[in-house]
Amino acid sequence: MTLEDRGLGKSNLVNDWHNTIYEIVGTAINADTKEKMVIYKEFNRKTPKLYVMNEEKFCSKLDKMQHPTANQEYRFEYYAVCGMHYDPKFHGGNEWN
Repeated sequence: MTLEDRGLGKSNLVNDWHNTIYEIVGTAINADTKEKMVIYKEFNRKTPKLYVMNEEKFCSKLDKMQHPTANQEYRFEYYAVCGMHYDPKFHGGNEWN
């Protein structure tokens, strides 16, 4: 499964099953394996950590046997607050619309 299959892309906010919010920065190709990787960072931190994960794993369904208390279907899911969507291009990058 790909980001496009999931309707996700650059600048989208996603949350993991721990309820941590991340922003998708973009994608890259692993120079050694040629796998497509997703680059993402912690959202709303003064010094956000940058992460990278194989796209297939990033887009995969959550293993309910391994995480029985998780209340979401996928490892990362689209995040919206009260129906509002974050758009980093709107008014200089810090606004909700």
